[in-house]
Amino acid sequence: MNSVFLSDTVLKDRSEENIPGASPVPIVTHDKTDDGILLRCVVRGASPKPEVVWKDGSGNILPAEEPQVSSSADKEGSYDIILEATVTETDDYRCVSIQQEIHHQIYSETHVTVDKDKVFESGSGVSISGIIVGLLLVAVLVALLVATKFGSIKLCWNRELEMEQELQRERELEMEQKLLRERELEEMKQELLRECELEMEQKLLRERKLEDRQEPRKECELEEMKQKIWREGKMKTMNLDPWRERKLEEKRREIRKECKEEEMKQKIWREDGLLQLLDSPETPAEKQNGYSTGNSKEAV
Repeated sequence: MNSVFLSDTVLKDRSEENIPGASPVPIVTHDKTDDGILLRCVVRGASPKPEVVWKDGSGNILPAEEPQVSSSADKEGSYDIILEATVTETDDYRCVSIQQEIHHQIYSETHVTVDKDKVFESGSGVSISGIIVGLLLVAVLVALLVATKFGSIKLCWNRELEMEQELQRERELEMEQKLLRERELEEMKQELLRECELEMEQKLLRERKLEDRQEPRKECELEEMKQKIWREGKMKTMNLDPWRERKLEEKRREIRKECKEEEMKQKIWREDGLLQLLDSPETPAEKQNGYSTGNSKEAV
């Protein structure tokens, strides 16, 4: 073991002197991390509490994390100390435990080789787990990104499809409503046409009835005209005596009287028929035959 002189005080390994509480040989381990090599030094059962440091091959004290100090479970009044430091260079590293009170110093040394992707600790072992873990993480991230992107694209497709289906349903509904409105308008048009035809038929029927009621009067006037023409022609061709002439005159008077009476009856009957026609609707049978009750009486 080497001795170090500090402030004219000799520090050395006093393990053989059996000094109670003297620090044992530190336990050194190595672990590879993403930042480099993690050096770990453990000192157990030391009293008084030692000062633990990491040094490189040139004797320079390395920056380290805060020491983890705890009471020893094996020896009452003793301390367990853990000190960690991270290195990135190939070198010889030592963990030194110093107890100034009893002038005791002891260390443990290890060699670390750092070569880019490979790290050799104390000449043995190769570790590329960090690279593998990194590649796995990258692969997982890429897979997640691809899955997320594909899911987003699929979701967009589904939304577009739903929108197109909704628009198609709206178009179909609008078309159905349009056809329904056109059908209703057509039905209304047909109904109006039927009403117009019915009204025209009723009008023609009324005109026909009026013509039928005026027919007897026309016949009477025509008969009177024939008689007049016949008399005038007869008087011209025949030389009648006064007695026969009186008879003919009386006959003409009777005919005129009968025509006037018939005309009066027709007038009264027409007035009564018009009142009945205005007061009561015609029956379907009368519409079909084209005659009313008044026409039947007239025919009789």
